[in-house]
Amino acid sequence: MIYSGSWLLLLRVVERNIAMPKTTKLFIIGGAEKKGRDAQLLRFFFDLCGGAQSRITVISCASRVPLKTGEKYQKIFFGMGAASVKVLPVLSREEANSAEAIELIKQSTGIFISGGNQVKVAATIGGTRLEAALARQFQKGVPTGGTSAGASIMSSVMVAGGMPFTYSRRKSIRLSAGLGLIQDVIIDQHFRQRDRIYRLAAAVMSHPRNLGVGIDEDTALYIENGTVASVMGMGTVTVLDGVGVAYSSYADGHAGKPISIFGLTMHVLTDGDGFDFATRTPIQNGDIGEEITIPAEEVVQ
Repeated sequence: MIYSGSWLLLLRVVERNIAMPKTTKLFIIGGAEKKGRDAQLLRFFFDLCGGAQSRITVISCASRVPLKTGEKYQKIFFGMGAASVKVLPVLSREEANSAEAIELIKQSTGIFISGGNQVKVAATIGGTRLEAALARQFQKGVPTGGTSAGASIMSSVMVAGGMPFTYSRRKSIRLSAGLGLIQDVIIDQHFRQRDRIYRLAAAVMSHPRNLGVGIDEDTALYIENGTVASVMGMGTVTVLDGVGVAYSSYADGHAGKPISIFGLTMHVLTDGDGFDFATRTPIQNGDIGEEITIPAEEVVQ
């Protein structure tokens, strides 16, 4: 598969991919991605999983209607030509500990977590055999993706809820534990559309070592080895870095009062830009190569 223009992977990402066959591949979408003929983000994930040879498992327990949601993505990936698309609704922790669920994950060349409520995902599969199997497959290089709630669940510190107030305050954010497929990052989604910058700033002030990553709708971030990432899609990815903050009143006063923050760093990235999580620095679109081919053997694990 060849990508060019704004759909190129960062050159350094691909260089790592060729040199390291067990590269971890995380693909997170900010929600409301296109699902018709112009479903470019889902098409990228499909290609990443092996294209026509892909065996994709859709985990849909975040949704209020898990079977219906899972079947929707099943239809999309089958329509793209996937060899196999299985739906794993995970209606209970018993199912998350079942041998059938574990075997399905082991046979997958790609795993996709749907949107809905990320707390349901954490409560249903957290600490189960399924969570352990997901982590093992991810470390083996199996592409793992998610949209909306399925994006938020990927980090260790997870946004569990909150309100998009017109300023940051402690009560604007609730945090919990996610799957931990990426470390030292807090992910929020539907970012610009739901005005979530202030709640993400509050989250970063509660965990200043963690970078806050806000992803707009129909926009995605592809991250390899938990370090170098590239932005794709129609909107922006906003990165908040609190390491250099000189002062924050987060720990002071009433939880409902506004928070003072001095020195919070913000980066706004668009399609084709990148970010190096290891060095906490953005990468300009111009640093991308001319044209990149991803060999099939590097896609299918």
